[in-house]
Amino acid sequence: IVYRPITSPTTWASGAASEGFTDGNLNKASETNPKGLLTSNGGISKFTEALMTELNYHRVPSGGAGNKMLMLLEGKGGAYIQDRGVSRWDTCGAQAVIEAYGGILAKLTKFS
Repeated sequence: IVYRPITSPTTWASGAASEGFTDGNLNKASETNPKGLLTSNGGISKFTEALMTELNYHRVPSGGAGNKMLMLLEGKGGAYIQDRGVSRWDTCGAQAVIEAYGGILAKLTKFS
């Protein structure tokens, strides 16, 4: 379960891919934003800036790893790049939910 108490009404999502189960109370975007790149509220890396330019994405800054993953499910962005250190604890529940809804969470490594 990923719970977001910062919205009114509060929103949440749950899921288990192994059980084919998804549920939630999400605030779906009236128009999806497939070219929105969800990022932190603060500064972003040169890599993220270059990626946005290359893919013709625009930045959608927001706080909280779980919040941004719920925003993906709501259609408020097409991708989320976490370009700062983050604890697996911050993303494990959201990863389970993203995968239950058919998404993927992947770690990028250096390109050669």
